[in-house]
Amino acid sequence: MEFEGLKLNLARGDLLSNRLDYGEILAVVGPSGSGKSQLLSCLAGLRTPLAGSIRYYGQTFSNSRTRRQLVSSLGIAFQHSGLIHSLTVLDNVMLPYRCRQALGGERLSEETISEQARLRLSLVGVADKADKYPHEILEGERRCVAVARALAHGTRIVLLEEPTQGMSSQRRARILELLSAALRIRAVDAIALFTADAKSLDNLPSRYLDLSPAQALLSLPLGLAREEVPSVRR
Repeated sequence: MEFEGLKLNLARGDLLSNRLDYGEILAVVGPSGSGKSQLLSCLAGLRTPLAGSIRYYGQTFSNSRTRRQLVSSLGIAFQHSGLIHSLTVLDNVMLPYRCRQALGGERLSEETISEQARLRLSLVGVADKADKYPHEILEGERRCVAVARALAHGTRIVLLEEPTQGMSSQRRARILELLSAALRIRAVDAIALFTADAKSLDNLPSRYLDLSPAQALLSLPLGLAREEVPSVRR
């Protein structure tokens, strides 16, 4: 995935350009109002930037059909989880499978879809919440469900906003290890994490893109300790 010359809003004068390579975890950091959510919405195909282009595997959102196909390969979780409150936790995690099938994707039986969804709930530590509704579980648990849904079979690129906010340190470590493992076993191609708190991601990201208003865009190599990066806001 790459984006070039993106203008997110009239208030922000600079143009954003960067890329997400295979096997990479990119952290997009910056304080509230810096444009993280707007960038995520553009990358998710939910809004059109004022200028610039976005490419997934060399393809742009050139028409509605291409947009649907590209977006269907994304696993997305926004800051407030985005769960559908009229569906159970299990049905929320099953939803991407059904949507992808409706768009001509791999056909799976309901039993297989349920098994896949329950497996992901188990991996994020909320298997016992499968039959609950989103309003019946805690914020940190809702985020876990959102991550489980984003990691549905068929996801190629994962885009997560504040993925560990509201979680205990133990649950946060579990989610970060799961994301790392998903890349190691090639279950997904790449991951982008959007957060105001770079420290919450430990040393997981390969690179950082800093959207802080007073900072130049920052792209850091793997292995550089966060303490060595004063421009990444905590």
